[in-house]
Amino acid sequence: MSFLNPAVLAGLAAISIPIAIHLLNKFRVQETKWAATRFLAESLRENRSRLQLEDLLLLILRCLIVALLALAFAQPVLKTLVPGSASGDGPVATVVLLDNSASMGQSDGVETRFEQGKKTILEAVGRMEPGSQIALLLVSDRVEALIAKPGPDVSRFRRSLELAQVSERGSDLAQGIRAAVEALKPVSGYRREVIIYTDSQSPAWSRWKEIQKLQQENPSIALKPVILGKSGEDNLAITVLKPEGGVPAAQLPCRFQIDVQNFGTKPVENVRLTLAADGEAPSDETLIARIEPGTTQSISLFMRFSKAGFHTVSALIPPDRLPLDNQRTLALQVVDRMRALLVDASFQSQPVDRDSYFLANALAPISSERQAQYYLDLAILPAAALERTTLEPFDVVFLCNPGSISPGAALSLKKYVEQGGSLVVFPGPKTDPVQWKQNIVFSELLPATLGPLQKSGQGGSVQSLQSEGFDHPVTAIWNDRTEGTLGGVRFTEYFPLELKKEEAAPGNAATSGESRKPLVLFRFSNDTPAAAEWAYGMGRVVLFNSTATPQWNNLPLHPGFVALNQRLMGYLSRRNAARLALGPGESFELPVSMELLGKDFSVIRPGPDQDKRPAGRVDLDGQRAVIRYRDTENVGAYRVFIGQDDQPQAVFAVELSPSESNLLQEDSAKIVALEEGPKPGSADSETGVPQMRVTKEFWTALIWLAACLALIECGLAHRFSRPR
Repeated sequence: MSFLNPAVLAGLAAISIPIAIHLLNKFRVQETKWAATRFLAESLRENRSRLQLEDLLLLILRCLIVALLALAFAQPVLKTLVPGSASGDGPVATVVLLDNSASMGQSDGVETRFEQGKKTILEAVGRMEPGSQIALLLVSDRVEALIAKPGPDVSRFRRSLELAQVSERGSDLAQGIRAAVEALKPVSGYRREVIIYTDSQSPAWSRWKEIQKLQQENPSIALKPVILGKSGEDNLAITVLKPEGGVPAAQLPCRFQIDVQNFGTKPVENVRLTLAADGEAPSDETLIARIEPGTTQSISLFMRFSKAGFHTVSALIPPDRLPLDNQRTLALQVVDRMRALLVDASFQSQPVDRDSYFLANALAPISSERQAQYYLDLAILPAAALERTTLEPFDVVFLCNPGSISPGAALSLKKYVEQGGSLVVFPGPKTDPVQWKQNIVFSELLPATLGPLQKSGQGGSVQSLQSEGFDHPVTAIWNDRTEGTLGGVRFTEYFPLELKKEEAAPGNAATSGESRKPLVLFRFSNDTPAAAEWAYGMGRVVLFNSTATPQWNNLPLHPGFVALNQRLMGYLSRRNAARLALGPGESFELPVSMELLGKDFSVIRPGPDQDKRPAGRVDLDGQRAVIRYRDTENVGAYRVFIGQDDQPQAVFAVELSPSESNLLQEDSAKIVALEEGPKPGSADSETGVPQMRVTKEFWTALIWLAACLALIECGLAHRFSRPR
């Protein structure tokens, strides 16, 4: 005889409660003699023995009831030594792992994979052996324990399963399997198993080695995948929606890249793709003639925003059996005006001879008559005045051929970047790499250090830029040869860039939680970097290795120079803004004015219900007032309002992981191997090892016996209390 919950035996101490009550009833009273006392005393002597016997009988019954209840909750069982086996008959302790990632919303026209999984689970529960225990975990890219530990309450399991819902998150089965194994480790006396109900997407098994290791470390816990749905079902999805080109500005056309991918096994023809802003009618559309299986079509559509502020943009294709990925929404901040400062070491020269001349024309490639209507205001400043200039009003600062950077100017630039500004540096003839390296503050800002000047004809050679293989968002457009090429750009003089090692981002950075790692915009054909950038504080710093004039290279004369700078401005403006694109479950954070500290904010969430919901209060984070919102489980656009304002303070979007659209299943051989478990005879296998198994349980009998004694106690107490 043993107990499944021996800790509950501490409840036997409750037997002292009826004993204490019995003893307290024997309290002393003050005696008062009166004339008829002798007749009452004679009657009490005659009944005392009977009363004492009745009280003792009731006390014993009450103590027995308490003891039986404590023993029942401790679950006494009878165990027998049986040969060990990974399978067999008898009660089982099971953790049901139900995949509720977004792909489980795929329908076969009748029911979704998630609904099919719930139905299959209920059928399996009905076939379980008496005395079995069961738990329920939901798993996507996180684990949600509806019933954390195996227990005998099947009714509770059915209720929890009925309330379970599919999420819009990604897939990661490894963490769910680990949680299930941990829940089963303390269980003894039962066969133990984890049953995984999943559509078996390949990305869900990405941590395959970790799963194998768990199985090898716990060979007595069987893993049993149950595959739902078919592999490679037809599915068309929008996997990418992003602004391309320059800064999204009011009254200017904005280009968006939209990737439509065919995850099915058949070609899809005549796909209508539309682009709309803020839930209004489509502003642009196209018809994709044909998308082959397993391929992606990248489409560019355009939109013009009538006013500045936060906007949402949605791309839409016709719905299919996984409707969640047929629409993709992003949020962006459209600007009215931006300001850029060009710090020029040759400010006194004629405009055409200045180091900033070609750069200024690339940033604002319009006539002087149209300059007032353009979104970008340019200011040109002599390098000597940098230390005395307030940089905060400018969105981007360009240093063109700067010479020595004074300590005061370096501190000013550092503070500017830390607070969210962008710094772009083009070195030149006046640049001294040694002085820059000795200027600790300025050197710390840069993503790379400059080596000695390289000149063609003086031990160096002419270098050309790469023509393919761009992996930075600014330059990735030139992977498409229809957009031109940078392969014709030649450098006769340049400073070699030595990239700095990856560092931890500062805690107050916009990239907090990310590493501060230099990213290469483009390289020379010999694979050495020619321009790099990284995050610093809340801003970013970009460093080129040569001039912004044709003095050392022909990049300023190349047609791509305008596109390069426009795309760079767009990249910097988007990276330094609030993070407006999130994954399901990620927290949104937006710094706001200190005047809003303590005010309530509300949110309009995605879906048909467009009512404002109270969502929190503006909090203090160090020296900043911030809005934090964490309830971001649903895909789509969210609008944040302060107080009773009609205009949103911010708009952000939650985007579906593209991997959830790929319905191809994991290799069946892997799944079969997982279910078979460790091979017999291996060092970790427990096959054939005798195990203690529960053969009989007594807790139900004890509950019934306690109930019967309670009825008897009530009857006797009523009988003994009647006057006689």
